[in-house]
Amino acid sequence: MTVSDKQRITLPIAMGATLVMFLWATCFPLIKIGLLDAPPITFAALRAGLSGSVLLMATFFAGQSSVISGTDWIGITMVGLTATTIGFLGMFLGGAEISPGLATVVSNMQPLIAAGLAWMVLGERLSTLQQFGMAAGFGGIVLIGMPNMELAVPRLFGIGLLLFAAIGLAISNVLLKRLAGRVEVLAAMGWQLMIGGIPLAIISINFEDFREIVWSSRFVISLVVLSVVGTSAAFVIWFSLLRRVTLNRLNVFTFLTPIFGLAMGFAFYGESLSAVQVAGILLSATGIHYVCRPTGSVVPVSLSSNTNPDE
Repeated sequence: MTVSDKQRITLPIAMGATLVMFLWATCFPLIKIGLLDAPPITFAALRAGLSGSVLLMATFFAGQSSVISGTDWIGITMVGLTATTIGFLGMFLGGAEISPGLATVVSNMQPLIAAGLAWMVLGERLSTLQQFGMAAGFGGIVLIGMPNMELAVPRLFGIGLLLFAAIGLAISNVLLKRLAGRVEVLAAMGWQLMIGGIPLAIISINFEDFREIVWSSRFVISLVVLSVVGTSAAFVIWFSLLRRVTLNRLNVFTFLTPIFGLAMGFAFYGESLSAVQVAGILLSATGIHYVCRPTGSVVPVSLSSNTNPDE
């Protein structure tokens, strides 16, 4: 089955993807606050468990079934292990090992990795102009991270963790695209978070002390907002959007996340933007435009994807 490129991106989809990137950008300051009162992996496990529980309860109140049928359990389990287990480990541990600028660059390799996987698995091929857009978007990220990039030899462990997380998130996005339209959104996201949280809980039990958590008001607030808004809501919106748009065109919006981070730092912490970072923002925005703009070409879509009328 094929669909016209011209039908792939609409204003509501673009606004939804932008909202998800904003929600994910808020995760980083919330994690930084929460880590003042809790061990990192324990904090990550609590985030996964609370987020998953909220979504599974939401399936009940929404009158939806929380049952996953047949082989879809395999896909949900793989999403949980890649997006939640690996993704959260990299986010909570890797970022603390290297400079913020280098962390920004390594983390945002995910859309590039996912583009290669989408080509191999989903048959999504980027035109020459879209390839330029993807490269420009990532080039902008490099410029954004450059002022905060240490020149000293970085810790390979931190780079490895973040790169591992980027690969995990790219794999999970391909899996989610294949599952889109086959499973209920709330149940799928709820179960993947619960499943992905199990390895995190096992690691935290063996290597951290749960009693080290300080249940301060700032920790509880950061945990709840991070879990409900930055995780549950963001994942549900993201998975819903994957039903209606190709992975590459949606995933390129990931380049907005560090831009929102810079905006938050400028607005709330009085941080200044360098000329290089402004250039990076403009370059990334240009890249997003060229990946998302209609080309009039025809792209293949996996038969397992939802046959939404908008497509």
